Amino acid sequence: MTQVDPLPHLARRVTSIDVARAAGCSQAAVSLWVTGKHEGRLSDELQKRIAKAVADLGYVPNRTARRLIAGSSRSVSFIFPGFSYHFFGSILEGVGGVLDDAWELTFHDSRPGRAHPDRPNVVSSSVFADTTGVILASPSAAEVEAIGKVGAAAVLVDSPEAPPGASRVSFELEGSLREVAEHLHRLGHRRVGYVSFVANSLTLASRRAAVVAAFKARGLKVVGPDLRLESLDMVAIAGRFAQKWPEWRAAGVTAVLCADDRHAFGVIRAAREMNLLIPDELSLVAFNDTDAAAIVDPALSSIRLPSVAIGAAAGQALKDLVTEGNVREIAVATQYIPRASTGMVTIP
Repeated sequence: MTQVDPLPHLARRVTSIDVARAAGCSQAAVSLWVTGKHEGRLSDELQKRIAKAVADLGYVPNRTARRLIAGSSRSVSFIFPGFSYHFFGSILEGVGGVLDDAWELTFHDSRPGRAHPDRPNVVSSSVFADTTGVILASPSAAEVEAIGKVGAAAVLVDSPEAPPGASRVSFELEGSLREVAEHLHRLGHRRVGYVSFVANSLTLASRRAAVVAAFKARGLKVVGPDLRLESLDMVAIAGRFAQKWPEWRAAGVTAVLCADDRHAFGVIRAAREMNLLIPDELSLVAFNDTDAAAIVDPALSSIRLPSVAIGAAAGQALKDLVTEGNVREIAVATQYIPRASTGMVTIP
């Protein structure tokens, strides 16, 4: 009697040869498809057969083999909290502009999955035996602790802390926050509301503390509790602000500082629906200074965070750490851009 392995897929790793056999093509064709070099070289019908075979067999390309095929020699894990937040895409653009084809980047979303709240720590699970370096953006305290244990060169981006042996690239905010505080003070503002994310990011906590300190030094008070948001959806932000505004208005708030431009856009939407005049009744400032900040009505005062530049600095810091062993601390300058959303207090 012939014995059949009850768990054939656990017996050995599925290879590109298996995929080629299932798709009825050569192993070279599978390699072209896996490495993205198939354009103009494989027919649409063959691409579909290979894709189906990959899905049916659960084929996972060997990372080391892929780097050899692509001509790259170093693997970098880029860990960041969410693909939906364009800020991290801009950081990645800066990183990619510095790291050439010898570096292979893989991406890891560090937000806890709602369907899998007990999944393994994303930092440790994103580092493999052949990982050369890790770039960790806007981390939590637990992620900072974990990055010190991974055994790979590490660069922390937009973080107030870094473990021993890791490089850190951050924004220099002191000058910009001082300018915001002085601007608001000259315009007669004294009490400010703060809008931010619901997150465990050390960056957000550190940034708020810096805002409070800079404003206090200029005679401004950040009125708590903050409006903390889980969503970047404009309608949801507008609704939450509409609920919060009566409380802040009663507390004498005349200006609001948002941790992200999109929060401010939601506030502008709410203000229109509430017939709340910006800046006559409420002045508005935000962080990031995305392209839309200059064209929204009214144009949004914002602290420019050059995310591409900080990504480029992170890429260079990783190169220096891997090739020369140099641990670096880099601060990237920010800039306050005052616009029409910030004005004189006109209503007592």
